Amino acid sequence: MKRFVFSLLIVSVSVSVLLTACKPEPHPVTLPDYEKANLTGAVQLFDEGNEEQNPDKMFVTIEGNEFRTYAETEKDGNFILRNVPFYDNYILAYIKDGYGTFKIYNYNHEFTGTEGVLPGVPKLGMKSTTCVTSLVVEQDTVRQDTSIRFNIGISYNATGTNPKYVRFLFHEINSVSDSTYSNYSPRITVKSNPASIDFTSSDFQTMGMQSGTTYFAIAYGDSFHTNEYFDFVTSKEVFPNLCAENAPSPVQIIVP
Repeated sequence: MKRFVFSLLIVSVSVSVLLTACKPEPHPVTLPDYEKANLTGAVQLFDEGNEEQNPDKMFVTIEGNEFRTYAETEKDGNFILRNVPFYDNYILAYIKDGYGTFKIYNYNHEFTGTEGVLPGVPKLGMKSTTCVTSLVVEQDTVRQDTSIRFNIGISYNATGTNPKYVRFLFHEINSVSDSTYSNYSPRITVKSNPASIDFTSSDFQTMGMQSGTTYFAIAYGDSFHTNEYFDFVTSKEVFPNLCAENAPSPVQIIVP
């Protein structure tokens, strides 16, 4: 009886091996890789003024759709992000010690048949070491209906050949800061210390501020290359190079 069962087992295994051997092998499918490609780019780096710096050793990251990788810039500022999957909503970040982080949102990496190239060469600056140390609103009955003058002091001397840079932020509440604001000025060049800065009613309107409305203003040092970008998460402009250390208290104004 045992010998009969063993014989059946041998026959079963033999048939199985034979059927497997006779089964045709599928032809291997070889298709071009349309799923990913390298991305190349470049940056230029500057001090807080407009003096160009070595562009090496800046980290560039790309992140999206559960993918993340990074590259480091070479001596010429070039970099390669390798094997990046095609995707439409990447976030790029440029990071280096002493520099304010710069970001690009909604970058679309699409198949072109060749290596991808990031458009443009960002000019990125160091964080400002120039801080605003005093901020006063000058009361002037002659100009009060047309403009407002701010008198500021900064932490370094400024001249025509060695200018510094500042930026004003505004809010209708007195907790205005570099992260809490509703309106902002362009980057302003300062050529003396202390310095007087005038805003006309037209300037305020350009910044989206309403005539007759009370605002609180604060000023910070900035860099020539500000690294500013629009953050799609917070829906706010970001100014990474501001010097907010020991900033003076906000001052109150009424927009003319």
